[in-house]
Amino acid sequence: MLPSGYTDFLVATVTAAASFIGLLFVAMTLVMDKSGKSKRQITTENIMAEGSYLALLNLFFVGLVGLIPQTSLGYVFGVMGVLGLSNSARLLTAGRRDGVSRGILGVSSAVYAAQLVYGVILIFNSNQMINQAAFITIVFTLFGSALGRAWELTGVSTEKAD
Repeated sequence: MLPSGYTDFLVATVTAAASFIGLLFVAMTLVMDKSGKSKRQITTENIMAEGSYLALLNLFFVGLVGLIPQTSLGYVFGVMGVLGLSNSARLLTAGRRDGVSRGILGVSSAVYAAQLVYGVILIFNSNQMINQAAFITIVFTLFGSALGRAWELTGVSTEKAD
C-alpha cells in the first residue's frame, strides 16, 4: 500500500507514461524507413523501441493500479517484472543473433529483476507500507531507461554538429 500522499505522484506517472507512449509512436514513424540499414541497425532500433515501450507500459500500469484504493502493488510489480525480464531475454537473444551489444539491456534487466523481487516481498507482506525509496528508485530508473532509449532511437544523440 502506498501512502495517501502519493496520489498526485501516481497521477503524474500515469499521465507522463501515457504521453511518452504516444510520443514514442511518433518517433517510430521517423525511423520506420529500413532502406539502407544493416540488420544490426534494424535490430538495435527494434530493441530500443520495444524496451522503451515496455518500460513506459510498466510505469503506466503500476501507476494506474496504485491509484486504486486499498490495493497492494505486489502483484502488478511481480507481473510487470516477469514481463520485463522475459522481454529482455527475448531481445537479448535477437540482439545476440544480429551482433548487438548486450549492455543495451543491462539496466532494464536489473530493474525488472528488482521489481519482481520487491513485488514478491509486497505480496507476502501485503499489510506493510511500501518502501518509498525502493518504489521511487524503480519508477525513476524505468523512466530514465525508457526516455534514454527513445532519445537514442530518434538518432539525435548520434548526429554530428556542423
